[in-house]
Amino acid sequence: MITELTPEQRSLVLNCWKKWKSIALSTDKLQHEQAANTIKSAYQLMGFEEPSILFCNSPLQVLQQFGDPPSSTPPCNLFAVASGMHEQLRKQVTPLLWTRLWRRQSYVLGAKLSFSLHTSIIAALEAQLKCPLIVETQEQIRAIAKAAGDVAILDFLTATLGCNHDFAQQWHTLLALIENCPWHFAFEDVCIVYDRPTKILPNSDGCLQIGEEPAMCRESLSVEWQR
Repeated sequence: MITELTPEQRSLVLNCWKKWKSIALSTDKLQHEQAANTIKSAYQLMGFEEPSILFCNSPLQVLQQFGDPPSSTPPCNLFAVASGMHEQLRKQVTPLLWTRLWRRQSYVLGAKLSFSLHTSIIAALEAQLKCPLIVETQEQIRAIAKAAGDVAILDFLTATLGCNHDFAQQWHTLLALIENCPWHFAFEDVCIVYDRPTKILPNSDGCLQIGEEPAMCRESLSVEWQR
């Protein structure tokens, strides 16, 4: 069991958080074939039939075209594809070290990133649709916004600390989901993938700036999609 980080490992923590912040804020163009293959793999690993896969420009287009919710079947959290991995890795470090890593990740990629992302997106959609989003839709947006942060600590434990796990295929698929097609609404019968935002602009106060001692920050962002 790992009890402490070496000086070299401590120096790599911030690099890991920066890497996943960059992925979370990516505005790269979506590759449809790559995204479809990743979605199919996630559904298969989670025991679902292959869904219909649709592509849209933005979450607003999805909700305007298909309604809220976009499907009558139950929603699926594809980011749970490697859910057992979390507990397996946690057992390989001491509770104190886990708490320190999770607390730092939560401040940097949780309060400073995922909270700002999902609250800003939900507020913008509700303003454009002129009605509140149902809870299930809000939860899907929240899961997208926090996915990179949740994966960051698992990435650090495996890549930097060398922790082992039995979820190789699931882990590969989870990474592919976040890197290839994180923006989607998933249901048992259909997965509607929408493009990455064209712009994600942090506030001038540096809300998304990662520092050695990040402070709590819950400011809004400007998140724009192609119309």
